[in-house]
This record gives sequence, structure tokens and C-alpha cells, in this order.
Amino acid sequence: MPIVSAWHLLRHAARILDDIEDGNAETGTMPVDLNVSTGLIFTAGYLLSQLEASGVAVESAQAIREGFHVGLLQTCAGQHEDLSLSSPSLEKSWQIAETKSGTSLGLVCWAGGYVACADHQELNLYRQFGHKLGLLDQIHDDLVDLASKEDLFAAAKHSLPVGYAVTVLPQAQKEALLALLDTAVSESEKAELAHRLIIGSGAVVYLVTQMSLIRQEAYQLVQTMQLAPDIKAQLQRILDHIAPQSVPRAG
Repeated sequence: MPIVSAWHLLRHAARILDDIEDGNAETGTMPVDLNVSTGLIFTAGYLLSQLEASGVAVESAQAIREGFHVGLLQTCAGQHEDLSLSSPSLEKSWQIAETKSGTSLGLVCWAGGYVACADHQELNLYRQFGHKLGLLDQIHDDLVDLASKEDLFAAAKHSLPVGYAVTVLPQAQKEALLALLDTAVSESEKAELAHRLIIGSGAVVYLVTQMSLIRQEAYQLVQTMQLAPDIKAQLQRILDHIAPQSVPRAG
């Protein structure tokens, strides 16, 4: 329970900080939001300090805490790249998705498994599964945002649809898209133009195909795990929940 609770608190803190960094926080709430997110982070740290009291072996608890620290630093590094890189590309978009979303879900799947499993090869399968799940979640979120024409500007310049578009579009269209992405989010006409360029690049087809491939890889990992059939079925249902057919079509 401390592991799951700590991860949820950290995930919520990250969402608050994301809104602040992307300029989506409500006017006047930034000091409060920063304080709340800081409190959530410290509370998560306190919960992880209580693993031994929850019955986790000392060595396992120490390894889990170290894993959290390393994983969170990697996630922060991905966020730093997201905020600081000026020119989007498909390669960088995938790197950021891997470092942020893949690392985060890979971490919690590994940490949860560590409580009951001492087989490091099996634990690595759990981490790989979580990593795949994180990528599926990120692609799904990016495509939902694209379909609703939200966050198409500077805050999402390194999203996967934008990364694909600027990689495959002819130079003139690429420059036009980048110029549109640097404008104010309130300009709906420019948002529509940017949306058309991204859709026209084939980004949705590409990412739905990638979702199918990643989901199949995750499904194969589940079959390899030394888990009871009902647990495997639960993991497969999670994958089915964010399957490609559940992605809203942009148009």
C-alpha cells in the first residue's frame, strides 16, 4: 500500500507541476499549487520510509527506495528535455516519452513486484511491462489531445504527433507548423491550421500502428511472466483498455 500510495501522490504532484510549467495553471493559484505539489512529494517520501513497518524486508525496502529515487531523477531529466529543447523531432519525442512515461510506470510495476518476488529476471519483465504500458498511455494521451485540438502549441511541441509531423513534412510545411506552434493558444484559427498539418502528415496512422506493436510486445511479456492465469488476464485487460481501437480519431 505505501508503494501504490506514494506513486499516486508523485503522479499527482507531477501533473500539478506539468500544468504550471505548461502555463495551464489557473491565474493566482501558482504559489498554492507549488506548495501542494511539494507537500505531495514529501508525503510520498514519508510513505516509502514506512515500508519496513508494513512488513517489507529491510533489504527489499532499501532497494525499492533507491529505485524510486533513480527513476524519479530519470523522469525529471525527461521533463527537463521536454521544457528546454527548442526544435522538436520524432527521435527526441520518443526519448522524452520513454524517459518520462515509460520510466514512471516501469518503476511502479517493478517496485510492486519487488515486495513479493526475489527473481531479478522476473522483476525485469515487470519493469518492461510497465515501460510498455507507460508508452501506450502517453501515445493515447497525445492522440486524445490532438483529436480535441488541445495543447497544440509550445507546451506540446515535443508530443509524438508533432515530432512525427516535423520529421516527415516537406520543409515549407514543417516551418509553417513550427511557426503556428509558437503562437498563442487562444488563436483558434491557427490551431485549426496546425491540426490539419499534423493530421495530413499521417501522424495518427503512424502512432496507432505503434500502439498496436507496443501492445503486442507487452502482451508477449505477460505470457512470459511466472504469474497465475487470472493475474495475467487482469494485466491483459489493462492493455485492452488502452488498445488502438480506443483512441479517438482526429478529424
